[in-house]
Amino acid sequence: MTPLLRRMADRACLLDAWTRVRRGGKAPGMDGVTLDGFGCRLETEIERLTNDIRSGAYRPWPARRVRIPKSDGGQRLIGVQAVRDRVAQRALLGFLQPRVEPTLEPCSFAYRPGRSIEAALSAMAGYHRQGFEWAARSDVRLCFDSLDRRRLFEALKPILPERDAARLVDLWLRAGVVDDEGLVESGVGVPQGDVLSPLLCNLYLDDFDEAVNRPEHPLVRYADDFVILGRSERDARRGLDLAANTLQELSLAINEAKSSVVPFIRGFEFLGAAIVGSLILPLHRVERPGRPPVYRAGYEAPRRCRDVRRARPEPVPAPARSNRELRDRMVALLRAERRGQVLPEMARALLHAWMDAGRLGSERPELRNEGWQSVYLI
Repeated sequence: MTPLLRRMADRACLLDAWTRVRRGGKAPGMDGVTLDGFGCRLETEIERLTNDIRSGAYRPWPARRVRIPKSDGGQRLIGVQAVRDRVAQRALLGFLQPRVEPTLEPCSFAYRPGRSIEAALSAMAGYHRQGFEWAARSDVRLCFDSLDRRRLFEALKPILPERDAARLVDLWLRAGVVDDEGLVESGVGVPQGDVLSPLLCNLYLDDFDEAVNRPEHPLVRYADDFVILGRSERDARRGLDLAANTLQELSLAINEAKSSVVPFIRGFEFLGAAIVGSLILPLHRVERPGRPPVYRAGYEAPRRCRDVRRARPEPVPAPARSNRELRDRMVALLRAERRGQVLPEMARALLHAWMDAGRLGSERPELRNEGWQSVYLI
């Protein structure tokens, strides 16, 4: 047994991991043991887990598959691990994270100590202040589900040379998930929902970060979502093309349906925020059954919208499809404001951002259909 595995299986280490797992508050896994149930038998469970890891008898349970609806009509497949497996993974994560962290690029912001969505948005705003006026936005298609495990273990080997610890990682990846069709193990990818999966994803995408992040088109990545900045549309498109080619070399694919290149002044959405010029507005999604969702400024919904079943119907205008139509809407907002009319918060903020940039009435490229514009420009 290597020193790493001995330290990981130490009672104090597993108890600390349990404390962190308990704060996560997830549902039970396939063994049916809840967090409360594990806590009631804590000493017995920790002792059994310690003995199993040290003796080599440890075997993880398959994850329980949970399907979460996505905004595009699809489903996100999440695997809920058994509590004991979460504790074991969290214990190893405590030793693995400090080894992986120094190898990652500064442009990666997800699942890292001291980094956050706000830090990613702040970095992007900093590039904009330096003159990067264009943004190429996209994400990695089915990122977690598509990672090449052979390549992943090649990247992991110099960071985790201890074979007994690497064997645990392999066991967790091959444990599979149980859904309506029974036990499923595709042989590729890392399970979404596993404690270690975010770290492994960052490690896998580090080659992507190194290849794409360049002075002429810097990268800001948060998990599988990313934005590539450019001083010109040409630079941003070059960065996006490089991202697509690099992902292909990594046995991954760019999400063509979510890829676009837009100027900051036109506005776009990234990491739950609306970015227009130098303005960044956090958004809150308000679901409306049977109708398109509404995005509102701030992370909390207005009181009258918290019960969406009682919310009054709000018509959603069609997106602006030309410079003239967009300009006319902005001018109408400006006239309404000068008449003393109180504008919706989002409309007021976007109008002022547009005016501050000095672009009201100027020539701009033809607009594509942007869903968020149909909500904000009202």
